[in-house]
Amino acid sequence: MTRIAPLVLLLLTACASDTTLQIRPPDAPITEGDPWVSPPFSGPEDPVRPEDPPGGGGPWGNLNPGDLPQVYFAVAYSDYNCDDVDGDGHDPGEADPETDGALGGDEDGTPDRDDEVEDEEPPDDDGDIWYECPARLAVIDLLGQVIAEFPLPDESDAWTPWSYLSLSPAGPGQFLAVMENYGVVDGQEGDDADADGFWQGRPWHAMRGDAVTGQIDTIARWEIGSGMVQMTATGELIDLGSWNAWANFAIAPTMPDWLMMWAGTTNCSEMQSLRAAHVLGSAPDQVWTSSELLPEDLLPEDGGKPRLWPWNLDAGIDFDGSSRMLLGVSSDGCTDEPGSYELVAWSPEEGPLWHQPAAAEGWTWPPTASWAGHDGGAALELRHGYAPDQQYRLIDAEGVREEPMPADPDIQSRLAGPLIDPEGPTFVTVSRRIQEFDYRDVLEIHHNGEVVWTIDAMRFGLAERRVFFQDVAMLPPLPDQ
Repeated sequence: MTRIAPLVLLLLTACASDTTLQIRPPDAPITEGDPWVSPPFSGPEDPVRPEDPPGGGGPWGNLNPGDLPQVYFAVAYSDYNCDDVDGDGHDPGEADPETDGALGGDEDGTPDRDDEVEDEEPPDDDGDIWYECPARLAVIDLLGQVIAEFPLPDESDAWTPWSYLSLSPAGPGQFLAVMENYGVVDGQEGDDADADGFWQGRPWHAMRGDAVTGQIDTIARWEIGSGMVQMTATGELIDLGSWNAWANFAIAPTMPDWLMMWAGTTNCSEMQSLRAAHVLGSAPDQVWTSSELLPEDLLPEDGGKPRLWPWNLDAGIDFDGSSRMLLGVSSDGCTDEPGSYELVAWSPEEGPLWHQPAAAEGWTWPPTASWAGHDGGAALELRHGYAPDQQYRLIDAEGVREEPMPADPDIQSRLAGPLIDPEGPTFVTVSRRIQEFDYRDVLEIHHNGEVVWTIDAMRFGLAERRVFFQDVAMLPPLPDQ
């Protein structure tokens, strides 16, 4: 799934994530360039799954460990609960049963920042708790078995100076991760300012991971000195139009060597063009203007540029092997009245294919939608909030339908992950499970209105470890040999 990454958030804020760092077994050594070979499952027990998988028929309605679909996921995860900023084992603002229901922080629900830092909490320079959420990257299969790990610069078994911003599918067997660094990478300090002394935040890096080779490479980064995106291989500087632009990044499966960038601000400026830069500089940039991105009824009648800002850019592939993209545009913020949100299915070769209204207020913020590009394409939105009240929203060329999420007393909330098959519908959620005040994240696969499979831990060879999932993206399949 693509999580939109507004630079105003990337550069000016940090994840409120200050908790105890759990000591974990050391990772198995990873050699860069090792081929992508899935080891046989050797964990101590099977993942949680229903005794009689519901859903009926098809590979997702009757899952069994001996005949699983060949599906692989890129995951961003943390070893501790990034929402538990005060270290009491509960999300901020949640009632703590050990303190008679008091909030996990100050009286107004604001997380405490001056609690005593225990030895196992993340180290820092001034004794305060870290605000960032340290994240790691890996590729797993349906059993939770780790197929490939992707250690980042300056990362160790005990700590990583990287936090997660967005994760999305890229070319065949690849994913695109946008990560923020709060250490020093390539000689660039984390907290830095431009030439005029204006603080521009911490540098983020757009990284392409390849599960076939086991390698991950930085293909672009935020160049603090100039306030622009810099392509790593060529040094090309690309102006996003504003240092606080709402920026979206994607790699289309049929264009694996092109980084797509689409940015804009929420101040009613004219909509910017979508740009694609070749990661090796082997070809000139490609540019699509608003008239090439949007259907006619979303364009101004006077022929000018629409005053819309982009909130989504997601990539998929159709059965015929062509790229299918999901664009999101909004006029919200231009007037005192709530603006509109639209989803547009778009092809780099054919232009706009169809569009439908997206969810308005009461859904996630920042707004997000996951995407499956095949069979005409479809989008998934998930209402934010507690699981008992959640609904999912499936959008395609035929219209919009809303359905309730399955009830589970142990699931507190769910976030939308990749849409696997609109026909099912089959999709993944990152779900927060609570059992006896123990908060854990699981990946749930939903099919035909039921949870048919659950990944509740990651398996590193023989070692099993429960983690906190921040995001998940399904890797595009490799072409038939």
